[in-house]
Parts: sequence; structure tokens; C-alpha cells
Amino acid sequence: MNDQLSEAGADQGEQNNNGSDLGWRAALPDDLKNHDFVKDYAKPGDAIQAFVDLKTETSKMLRIPDEKSTDEERSAFLNALGRPQTAEEYNLAKPEGLPEDVPYDENISETFKGIFHEIGLSNSQAETIWGKYHDFIKSGYETSKKAEQEALDGAINSLKDEWTGDKFKENTELAHRAFTGIFEDKTKQEEAKTFIEETKINGLSLGDHPMFLKIFQQIGSVISDDRLNSGRGDGIQSGLSEEEQAKKRFPNTKFK
Repeated sequence: MNDQLSEAGADQGEQNNNGSDLGWRAALPDDLKNHDFVKDYAKPGDAIQAFVDLKTETSKMLRIPDEKSTDEERSAFLNALGRPQTAEEYNLAKPEGLPEDVPYDENISETFKGIFHEIGLSNSQAETIWGKYHDFIKSGYETSKKAEQEALDGAINSLKDEWTGDKFKENTELAHRAFTGIFEDKTKQEEAKTFIEETKINGLSLGDHPMFLKIFQQIGSVISDDRLNSGRGDGIQSGLSEEEQAKKRFPNTKFK
């Protein structure tokens, strides 16, 4: 049939052409004779076939939703672009390589899944944003930790400048005795000692933290020696023998 149309169009074009180079297009309305869609086709059948092919392809194309589109049409459009059917289908696992000390909320992924589904992201897009989000969290956390460590190092150095020579060691021991000596019971004293050794702040033991040392050094310095030494045991005396403790408590008494 196309061949018949081509021959008919060609004959008609020859009849109406009157020496022009329009060929079969001479039979078309004036506004179509030189239209880009038809002017490159030698026969009308070729132009019709191209139009049919174009119509078939455009029918397969997605129609971008507009203000008149229904929720169902918008949802179908997003699903066709690769959005999962449900929010639960997103794969948002804990990012690999995330340091253990970086905060991670196991439940926040459910919130993100709902947001990603609402805005129509594909799973790969959602995973990319999920990873970038935790990169941001990691970077912020590391920056914060670095700033805290620098401040801590500065405080320690400042304290060492203040407590020069043997004073730093002496005041540190006094602070520890003042803290552990709160307890009468020796077991409790050992627990207190373990606590300040094992509790960490930015990797630094609590017992070595400058704020801890300054506070408990001040406490220790205002408590009299008799108060610190009386009945407190090794936790306060820091290993002094009974004779040494007695001499410290009664300096004017002679001991054999």
C-alpha cells in the first residue's frame, strides 16, 4: 500500500510540480511543503511510515506529571523512574567503614526511607544520599573530636605550666587521694581508683583530666592532714606504713 501511495504521490507531484523540485510535496498544503518532518523524504510512504514509528515511540514515553495529574499518575511516574513500590524496599544499611565511636541511630533509616519514597528516589539514589549523610556526620564528629582534643591538650599543658617541677606529680597524687579517700571501705576505695583509671574522656583517663585534677587537688589542699590520714587506710595514705602514718599524725611524739 505504501508503494501505491508513493507512486500516487509521485505522479501527483509530477503533475503539480510544473518544473519545481518539490516532487510529491507539491500536493501538500503550503505550510507543509517545506516542513522539516517531510522535506527529507523522497516518497509520501516514507514520511507516513516515519510518522507511524514516531507515534509508536512517543506512546511509550513517560508523561511528566503537571498540576492536573492525579496522585496515582504521579506515583506511577515515580515508580517508572525506578522508585521502589514501598519505602521498606530501600536498602539503607549501616555504612561500611563508619568508626565505632561515630554516633549511629539504627532507627533513623526508617525516617529516611519514608522521605526518600515520598520524593521519589530510586534505591541507588537513596543509597548515595544515605552514604553522603553519614560522611557528613563522620566529618562533623571528627572535627568536633579534634577540637575537643586540642582544647584538652591545651588545658593539660597549661596545668603543667602552673604546676612546675615535682608539683604536677604531687598535686596529681593529692587529687587522687582526695577522691578515693571519700570512702572508708578499702574495697570502695579500690573501686573509685579503678573508676578514674578506666573512665575515658577523649581517650584520657578521668584521673588525668586537668579539670578533675584541679578540683580534687583543691579539695585535698583544704582538708587537714589529720582529716585525710585518720582511719582512711591505704587509699588516702598512698602506701604509708602504720608507723609513718603515726609520725605524720603526731609529729611531736618520739617513736622507737
